[in-house]
Amino acid sequence: MDFDFVFYGAGISAKIAAVSLLKEGFKVCIIQDKKKFSKNSNLVTFLSEGSINYLTTLVSNPANINNYTAIQKLNCSLTNSTGSKEEFIEFTDNKSNSLGKIIPNNILEGMFDEELSKLKNITIIKDETPIKINDASMNVEIFMESKNSIRAKVFILSSSNNHEMNRNLNIKFVSHDFNQIALSVRVIGQGQSEGCAYQKFSSDGPIAFLPYEKNEASIVWSVRDDSPFVSMNKSDLEKIINKKLNNFCQPLEIVDVEKHKLKFSFSRKLYSNKTVLIGNIAHNIHPIAGQGLNLSIKDISLFVKLVKNYKSIGYEINSSLIFEDYDVERKVDNTVYSFGTLALEEILSTQNKLVNAVSRKGISYLQKNNFIKKLFVGSATGKKYFNSL
Repeated sequence: MDFDFVFYGAGISAKIAAVSLLKEGFKVCIIQDKKKFSKNSNLVTFLSEGSINYLTTLVSNPANINNYTAIQKLNCSLTNSTGSKEEFIEFTDNKSNSLGKIIPNNILEGMFDEELSKLKNITIIKDETPIKINDASMNVEIFMESKNSIRAKVFILSSSNNHEMNRNLNIKFVSHDFNQIALSVRVIGQGQSEGCAYQKFSSDGPIAFLPYEKNEASIVWSVRDDSPFVSMNKSDLEKIINKKLNNFCQPLEIVDVEKHKLKFSFSRKLYSNKTVLIGNIAHNIHPIAGQGLNLSIKDISLFVKLVKNYKSIGYEINSSLIFEDYDVERKVDNTVYSFGTLALEEILSTQNKLVNAVSRKGISYLQKNNFIKKLFVGSATGKKYFNSL
């Protein structure tokens, strides 16, 4: 079997990229990795306004995205080491009145599953694992566990589960264990202000309130592995969460709780020969700034644009010029957000009184500096980036 692009991995990033390439007329194959993802997961994503605008161009019914609550404000606070005083900073986008939307991951995945089912030139291979690739010639040959093989012009690696394949790449990764668990908590309840998300930083770890529908929201709380909150029963955890968020939210009722181990991984390069990285394998970062999937969507939009542009002037879609441009143009943004969130989490969750005091002074200064806040909002919403494509 021959394809233009073969993906290994069937997460949200792979499906978005596959739909983007299919809509440009390419022949695509997705090899689903064997790791099972729950369709009922309560994970959510804070999609920036730029990401929202891009995704609505890919789906048949944009209302499925647009119907979710627009987040007009992001309110962040930092307590001192005793928890008695908080400094606040508020982010808004006065031009569009929206920073983005919070959408459940299973809804996003369902949208792109539906798009894939409607499109031609897509092949999905289940219950197979690639064990070796040969991408030294004009095409990439992918060898499977079953001893079958398929060929593609470009192999896109979107799964980090196949450690043997990752080791064979000529790419170095930076890895770090946060020693943290993310408590993903689905709740019934509302914030005090409609269309406002909230994040609180304290020595117990950052906790975020992310409303996505009128009376539904997600709490994402990153705590240490050994925190008593990890094993706390639902009733006691509900009391603690309501106490932490009582100045911002109406009383919240926990529906369910999931626990996810947090680890950092960053790829120093986004390609090796004719293998390209997209998704968490390229940059798996802390959820503190909500930029993980947004970075992947930026990667996808640029990669598809480069493939389309180079093809239009006669280059092959696996030209090294495409891969080099993709790597160079995404380097700064991916590096800043990946390592920036790594440092931010360390600084804002510290129990060091001096660092905490300096951080609170910094937040107080930023709250008064509209110019810096405007720069931050412009970068985080991604609108300037997508408009430049």
